[in-house]
Amino acid sequence: MPTLRGTLGLILCVLALYASPASAIVVDSTADSAVSGDGACTLREAANNANLGGGGDTTGGDCAAGVAGGDTITFSAATNGVPIVLTGASGEDANLSGDLDFSDGVTIQGNGAALTLLDGGAADRVLDFRPSAAATVELRALTVRGGSVVGDGGGVFYTSGDPSVLTLEDCYIGPNVATDDGGGLYVGIGDPTTLTILRTTIHGNQAGDLGGGILLGIGDTNSVFIVESTISANTATDGAGIQNVAGGGVHHVVNSTISGNRATGDGGGINDGGGTEAWNLASCTITENEADSDQAGGGSGGGVRINGPLEVRNTILARNFNILGGEADCDTSTDLVSFGYNLIQDDADCNVTGDTTGNITGTAPGLGPRADYGGPTATHELLASSQALDAGNPAGCEDTRGVLLATDQRGEPRTLDGDGVGGAICDIGSYERALSLSLLEIPALGPGGSAALVGLLLAAAFVRMRRQS
Repeated sequence: MPTLRGTLGLILCVLALYASPASAIVVDSTADSAVSGDGACTLREAANNANLGGGGDTTGGDCAAGVAGGDTITFSAATNGVPIVLTGASGEDANLSGDLDFSDGVTIQGNGAALTLLDGGAADRVLDFRPSAAATVELRALTVRGGSVVGDGGGVFYTSGDPSVLTLEDCYIGPNVATDDGGGLYVGIGDPTTLTILRTTIHGNQAGDLGGGILLGIGDTNSVFIVESTISANTATDGAGIQNVAGGGVHHVVNSTISGNRATGDGGGINDGGGTEAWNLASCTITENEADSDQAGGGSGGGVRINGPLEVRNTILARNFNILGGEADCDTSTDLVSFGYNLIQDDADCNVTGDTTGNITGTAPGLGPRADYGGPTATHELLASSQALDAGNPAGCEDTRGVLLATDQRGEPRTLDGDGVGGAICDIGSYERALSLSLLEIPALGPGGSAALVGLLLAAAFVRMRRQS
């Protein structure tokens, strides 16, 4: 059976095959200018050519001409590491100044999130996509930061005709600010909509109302895939990490971390009060999120507050907070349907049903701080004392469709022996711990200790060889 990652790859490949040929418009200047004929291709000029639905050039030869059917914008090595800071007045949608306005489908392909830096200059949002017809927009390998808008979508604003496809891959979104909804990312109307967020960090964004990291306000037949990504340290009134406000469909969150988000109201990590959307969580770590962070007594669901269907497997939902007490890890008006092997520290308000095999409750997760432990996104490592260690499904960690996962969030192999006892079993959560060689974590040798130590070192050597093969 194909994996969820394979399915996402197939979707993207099919879209590429059936799309019209796309030209490559190469940005070679970090200036924010639309002066034609000066020999420099800026991102604003590239956007102007991409917006010509029938193709053409408005730049006097500075940039390659756009083509009908969608363009790809890339960046020369000369732009690496130099922020493209947007300038001029906000409040217009013709790409004259402020944010970059797009009226057609486009792919913006950066050179890496640390190298291609799009900065709103704290004067406007950064990217504004409003195609009137069906469109595909892809953002790859870039950073969107410094956006600040009176309204929605501080970093990225997206709304389109039907159907619509939005993909963020290997991106870093934040910090950005919206006075209303969607501090980092605002996804508006489009039905059906497919939103894919892969190996992306959405961090440090702020919304005055809903959705500090992500605001989902999309149609009734949407599909959302958040895979190997981290949504962290975002703030809002409700839904500090993710807020869903409309539509139906299914939201899949796999091998991902939702951590350190703070809502003054409901849903520190995820908030969905609609009741019709399905949320499926698999091999995730949801921790250190807060509801009612202002201690006003008006919030619930520190980790997740979901009124619709919720399925959870092999997931850590622990050490979240509702500041005035109660509903710390979850607040569900229906049922949290367990597929087994979850660590839920406080399940009092979770209404857990389904298969509870291997579930661990009433126990701290034993996590290290959110940090760089390898891979493209920050994670929480499992400490050697964590009860989530080697406590996942003995048959292997699964995605939301029950297909085995080959790697953890970092891209490291799944199903390792993390404690040297009982063989290789996957860990609960988004992080798979390998057997540690640290002498600080080896207990004092007692009777038979030498043999145990030799066995421990041999097992660690086997794991290392396996990871290198």
